[in-house]
Amino acid sequence: MIEINWNEPIGPLSNKNRVQSLLQELEVAFLQAEADIGLRQFLLFEGESSLQQASLYMLFSSEEEKERGTAAIRDWVRSRYPSAGLEILDAPNAFDQLFASDIPYYEVRFRDLEQNKPVSERRMQEWLSAFPTERFEEGPGLLQEAAIVFRLDQARMAIYGINPAEARDRINKLFGNFGITDIKRFGEITPIRLQLERKDFETMLRENTLLGRDEVPYALYNFVQFDYENQYKFITADKNGIFQSVFLEEESPERFADAILDWGRERNLGVDFFGQYFIDQERIQELLGILFIAVLLLYFILAAQFESFVQPLIVILTLPLGIGGAFVVLLLTGTSLNIMSAIGMVVMLGIMVNDAILKIDTTNRLHVRYAPEMGGRAALDRALYEAGEIRLKPIMMTSVTTILALLPVIFSSGLGADLQRPLVFSVLGGLTIGTFTALYFVPLSYYFLGAKRKLLRQPKPETLTQS
Repeated sequence: MIEINWNEPIGPLSNKNRVQSLLQELEVAFLQAEADIGLRQFLLFEGESSLQQASLYMLFSSEEEKERGTAAIRDWVRSRYPSAGLEILDAPNAFDQLFASDIPYYEVRFRDLEQNKPVSERRMQEWLSAFPTERFEEGPGLLQEAAIVFRLDQARMAIYGINPAEARDRINKLFGNFGITDIKRFGEITPIRLQLERKDFETMLRENTLLGRDEVPYALYNFVQFDYENQYKFITADKNGIFQSVFLEEESPERFADAILDWGRERNLGVDFFGQYFIDQERIQELLGILFIAVLLLYFILAAQFESFVQPLIVILTLPLGIGGAFVVLLLTGTSLNIMSAIGMVVMLGIMVNDAILKIDTTNRLHVRYAPEMGGRAALDRALYEAGEIRLKPIMMTSVTTILALLPVIFSSGLGADLQRPLVFSVLGGLTIGTFTALYFVPLSYYFLGAKRKLLRQPKPETLTQS
């Protein structure tokens, strides 16, 4: 997906012609392309759009063709329209569209400490030329657009007896959305605006008149001076005041933090860092803490149940294997690690832990039974053999039924299937590895700890009597 903002006062037809020229002159082969041009008024669309914006979706046959195509598009736009803003992204899937966030990945916010207003365009361009990295995208507070600035000739209006307030009100009605009233219903406010016919602004100024002294009409054109200027398109602010920002596009943006702080201090700018990167770092730390506490609680509960400090380690060691299997399948299928895939890992780990616990518990019971008769290593071998035979069918049934029940989601289409597919891939990858883990890794670990280290709980006489 290529987001283009031409940053010029052009209409939809000119916008369309530029996009068509881009597709026709592009020397890289692509399979399919479509574009949204100008104002977008789709249902549930909450993004910003204007007449000089275009969203181009392109499908390439391979990753190599995609890389060549994006490079060619970037060169074409920058060579012909240097003032245009260009952003190249992966086309969003259904999950991204439903749970999309407007928070940038890594944003550097800087504000003028001397005055609470945006830095001028000329000074900002000089400062950005010395920015520590060249791989950045200008934020909304730096985007510009061509504007027509009206200035009222106060002296001439005084000569002809024109009321300045009346002139400003007439200009707002002609060129703005003049508010008439608001409809209030159940807490919802719907504004009613007056919008006149679109014409050339000079024609509109000549056709509309104002009454001066002695009720003589004068064309509005005589009292308005106009000029074309490039102005900032948005003013961005937070709780600390007005700021301007850039979005870093580096793979490891955090390594430029010190250099950016020095860059800001040299120009008396207050610099802050914001974005999804920092939110993700905070969430990862929280999740790691929760995971550590959960694994610790699991260990102590199993230690109390098994009356051993070593056997719970076998169960704990199965968790990385299941997570690794889920990651492998997600990588092979090109699926991102998101909320749904994380939920699938939780489900998969619950099944894996249950299989490992039941396998160890069955082995313990059989070891207690055969220890008085055979003793030592022979009892351990017999217990492992019979436990594998007893638990083989339940483990296979649990894994196979779960996998078969989830397979239809992979081959289904629709929004629901797209959302659930990451969960399915996580469960399938983890259970595939988890089944072999329960069948082979758990018995081998049990045998190693019991035969080599002598660390397994030895059978107690009272336990044998109870058995």
